[in-house]
Amino acid sequence: MWSTFVPYIPNSILPGAIAFILAVAAVTMAHTGKLSEKGVKFVGAISGWTATLLFMWMPVSQMWTNFLNPDNIKGLSAISMLLAMTGNGLMIPRALFIRDFMWFTGSTWGTVSYGYANIVCLYIFNSIGREFFIAATVGLISWLGITLWRDTVVHEYESPIRTLKELVFGS
Repeated sequence: MWSTFVPYIPNSILPGAIAFILAVAAVTMAHTGKLSEKGVKFVGAISGWTATLLFMWMPVSQMWTNFLNPDNIKGLSAISMLLAMTGNGLMIPRALFIRDFMWFTGSTWGTVSYGYANIVCLYIFNSIGREFFIAATVGLISWLGITLWRDTVVHEYESPIRTLKELVFGS
């Protein structure tokens, strides 16, 4: 991950070392009772958010590589990107239904940034046809719209905005 930007950022173990020290300090404080209940919940969520953020980094490094060397995109499979978009998109309704913001963040990011953004790159560099791109776009917009609409109906809300507010800020 860090090596994606090595020509621009020096190769270093500093980010990993800082993360390790902070993690050990947080876990130690949690186990010795020096953290508030809110702090303990935060420490408990660190691993989940770390996994989500690492997952969210994947498309960034892929698109950065595409930007630096557009010839690499020829090796990228449009079907794989469509499957990535679809697989992540299928988890969005679950995240909305149980109001799991972390899961919603990862699934939405994976759908839009990993799957769809790479499909956009493939289209821009003429690796896929217009029909494939339009079908993926219409499919994504339809799925997101239906997901928000159905969640609004299930929870008997007036607007999908309330669903998103509840997801982000809690009930």
